This record gives sequence, structure tokens and C-alpha cells, in this order.
Amino acid sequence: MTARTPEDLIAQGYRVNVLTYVGQGWQSFINKPLGYLSFVWGCLLATLAAEFFLVFAAQSTHNAFLSGLSQWAVYLLHPGAVLLIIAGTATATWFEIQGVSLPFWGVFTSPIIVRRLVLCGVVAALLLQIYGVAIVWIVRLVGNLFNLNTATLDVAAPIIGALVAFLYPGVNWTLAPFLILDRNLTAWAAILVSWNVIAEGWWGMLALSLIFLLPVMLLWTVIFLLPIYPPVQGLLLLLSLGPFIALLGSSFSIAYADIFGLESKTLISARHAPRNGS
Repeated sequence: MTARTPEDLIAQGYRVNVLTYVGQGWQSFINKPLGYLSFVWGCLLATLAAEFFLVFAAQSTHNAFLSGLSQWAVYLLHPGAVLLIIAGTATATWFEIQGVSLPFWGVFTSPIIVRRLVLCGVVAALLLQIYGVAIVWIVRLVGNLFNLNTATLDVAAPIIGALVAFLYPGVNWTLAPFLILDRNLTAWAAILVSWNVIAEGWWGMLALSLIFLLPVMLLWTVIFLLPIYPPVQGLLLLLSLGPFIALLGSSFSIAYADIFGLESKTLISARHAPRNGS
């Protein structure tokens, strides 16, 4: 896995081997299913606990400003937490295929990397929100120019805005957390590099994204339609996220390793991890 610069990837191009990445990601997952699932579920539970604490603390003060602030904090907590979870699965996957044993929690040993990953998730979420709002405004403007029905625009505009925001900037930023881990980039630099490089292989990365997005959307729809209590639905949703995020993290980390090549083993304390057989 020879490391390649973003300039080389943009100039020379690259192939996105979707099925290979998913297959290797699945193999990594089934090699350590308990490790992947316990890590992902543990992080998700910790995120939910932090969310409940923020909401409870804000509501107990009966302060409208703090209540609104807590809602924004919860909204931004999710993408930051997801990137940390994906980073944990990525480091474990990378070092496993290189013959190095590293705990999933090793990602938390570098405070700088953790801050950059959280910031990357927050910035990406805010930018996606801005993109979505801008697209909704454009759809409404065009619809009004053509005198389309207002009720139709009220339904169509948010759907189109969400789809376009996911399909372009959302896909273009998928390799940003791995650039932070491997190349030690800042959050903003990683977002820009990921955007520029994925633009050259966008269709392949879109296919890789949809392989994970479509099944989980179908599964969540089925769970929501089940005639069960909301707390049970929430538990089922949480449990279903475990294997989904684990497979997503392992598959995309293998995609990154194939496209960019791994530059460094030392960012997440790999120098302290024993090699197999040593």
C-alpha cells in the first residue's frame, strides 16, 4: 500500500473497487465481531448518555437559551461521535491487515486526533445543513418562477435538498476522517482534500455509500412500522446501528488504504502495539 499524494490521485486517477472493499471489510468484521460490536455499541451508549445529560441539565434550569443551546449541542454531538467510532474501527482494521494488534480504543490515546475528528464531524454537519438550506431555497425559487403548487413545493423542496446535500458534498467528504488519522491533517484540510480527490472517483464512492445506506434505511423503515413501544423501537435501532457502523468503518478504511495508501503507523500509538508473534 504505497502512499500516494492527493495531487497524484487527481492527476493520474484511481479505481474504486467497491465489492473488494465491502468483502475485505466484512472479513475484518467477522475476524473480530465482538471487538467491533462492543466498541461501536459502547460508544453509542456513551453518546446517548451524554445527550440525555445535556438535555436534562438544560431543562432543569428552565432557561430557554440553555435549552436551545443543548439542542444544538446534541445535534452536533452525533456526527462527531460517529466519526470517532468510525476512526476506532479504521485503526483496528488498518493495523490488523498490517499484522499489528491495536485495541479499538487506541484512537482515544491522541487528544489532538480526537479533537480534529470531532471538529471534522461538526463542520461537515454544519456545511451539509447550509447546503441543504441553500438547495431548498433554490428549489422554492425555481418552483415559484414556474408557478408550481405551494403544497407540492413544501414537500418536494426538503426532500430534494437532503438528497442533493447527501449525494454530492456528503459523499465527497467520506474520506476526511481517514486523512486526519493517517496524514495528520487538520479537520478543514482533510475535508478539502477528500472533496478534491473523491471528485475524480465520485460514482464509485457513491456506490460504496449506497451499499450501506440503502439497507439501513430499509431496516429502519421496517422497525418504525413494527407495532411495538417506542423505547423498544429505539433499542432495536441502536442495535441495528452496531454492525452497520462497524462494516461501514472497516470497508471505508480499506477503501482509503487502497486509494491513498497508508503513510504512517505511529499516529495512534501503534509504536506501542506488539506485532503478532513478537
